[in-house]
Amino acid sequence: MGLDKVNLENFKIENIDLNELKDITAKAQENKRAEEQRKIREEMFQKQMELEKKKNGALAIIQTIPYVVKQAAIEGKSAVNIMELKYEDFTRSSFYDKREKHERLDIKAKMVWDYLIENRLNPKIYTAHDGVGMQSWDYIQANW
Repeated sequence: MGLDKVNLENFKIENIDLNELKDITAKAQENKRAEEQRKIREEMFQKQMELEKKKNGALAIIQTIPYVVKQAAIEGKSAVNIMELKYEDFTRSSFYDKREKHERLDIKAKMVWDYLIENRLNPKIYTAHDGVGMQSWDYIQANW
């Protein structure tokens, strides 16, 4: 048994238009570039919004500091906790980052830290834990 001959008379064969293929390809590539640019702009916008949110959070804390330290002084204290630090309040270039904790603060905590420095409130970062090793956290303390 051999292969049957295919009768092409009943089929319409279209010629391939290379110019049309090139145009289609160029449009597809342009659409892809435009979509990539849109994604980049969207990511930049999201990062900017996140940065603004962090700055606003820092400003909210900073606005309370004069009252908090004055109240602590009235109570006879010479130190007061200003801000509890979360994991995201630190930048980490690697697991083995050997910089001091205050050198690794992210923008929100860094703004609070800098405000305390500017006002000579001698900030320090302390680590606390729950006593049984289940949880630990850091906080910024103002000292005078």
